[in-house]
Order: sequence, then C-alpha cells, then structure tokens
Amino acid sequence: MVLLAEKAGRQDQKKHCERKRAHGDPEPGGEQEPLESVRQRTAVQPAFRSAWRTIIAANSVAILGAVVLYFLAIGSVRGFALTLGLATLLDMFVVYFYKRPTVFLIARSRFLSDLPGMGLRSGVAATPSPAPVRGGAR
Repeated sequence: MVLLAEKAGRQDQKKHCERKRAHGDPEPGGEQEPLESVRQRTAVQPAFRSAWRTIIAANSVAILGAVVLYFLAIGSVRGFALTLGLATLLDMFVVYFYKRPTVFLIARSRFLSDLPGMGLRSGVAATPSPAPVRGGAR
C-alpha cells in the first residue's frame, strides 16, 4: 500500500509542478514548500482509498458473521452477535467520518506532519532501515 501511495503521490506531484510551471510560478525550491510535503499531501487520498476498500472488506465479513450468528444462536450468544454487528457498523462510521478527515488534516498541516512520533513520517515504512552492523561472532 505504501508503494502504491508513493507512486500515486509522485504522479500527482509531477502534475502539480507542471500546473505551477504553466501558470508562470517558479521552479520547486526557494519560497515553495518542500517536495516531501507535496508528496505526503498527494499520497494521502489514494492511500486512504485503498485502505477504505480493505476496511470495507474486513468489516463486511464481520457483519456477515454477526448476521449468521444472530440467526443461528440463542440467548446471550445472540446478544453478542447483535453487539458485534452494531460495533462493526459504528467502526465504519468512525473511520469514514472521523479518522479520514483527521488523516487529511495531518497531511495538510506541516506542524502536525512533522511532530516526532505522531506525524505521517513516524511510520515504520517512512524511515529507511538502518544499515546492518558488521562484525559480531568470529
């Protein structure tokens, strides 16, 4: 998913630069924002679209399981199935109407995206892995 987001981000960033050049804006650098922040902003939408499909697939399986369990079970298991179904629907609501705008807000805000340990760059895939240590046992 990260590679697809980076590829989409690069394509969107190229289009962004071409549009700016067409309008007579200066080349990247100087007063303009750094290339990384443009990539982050443009990569968020395709990444969330891809993640949303995964969330829908996972939650639809959970809802299907809750429906089957509700109709085949009795007593407290039926209550569990109802709770599972409602919690899954609530999860989808929260992801789309709260987490999605929050991620877009973080991507647009330089302050929030650069916070250590919280921003978009704090993810494992965002930082290059350290070089292996040479030596050790002989």
